Amino acid sequence: MQSIEENRFFVVQLLFSKTKTQTMKKVILSLALVLAMGVSLTSCRETKKDAETTVEDATEQVEEAADEAGDAMEEAAEETGEAVEEAVEEGEEAVEEAVDSLTQE
Repeated sequence: MQSIEENRFFVVQLLFSKTKTQTMKKVILSLALVLAMGVSLTSCRETKKDAETTVEDATEQVEEAADEAGDAMEEAAEETGEAVEEAVEEGEEAVEEAVDSLTQE
């Protein structure tokens, strides 16, 4: 009987030791999985923030460029208007001089 009892004790010990090993493996693998997910989600979140910042910067640059282009167009229109007005005035003066020279003759 003693040998059967010893065998049972040995089998029970073997079963429990495997269970502990399997449990430890599960715990270690679970921790590794949690760590891997934490790192990947953190990096994705940072990438998303970086992308949002880049998009915001690009949007601001486009808005600034559009404002500068609008200002340049306004200045060009004003300069063109002034040039046209000067040309008209010079043309009027030339016509008046021509009329004056014709009437004096």
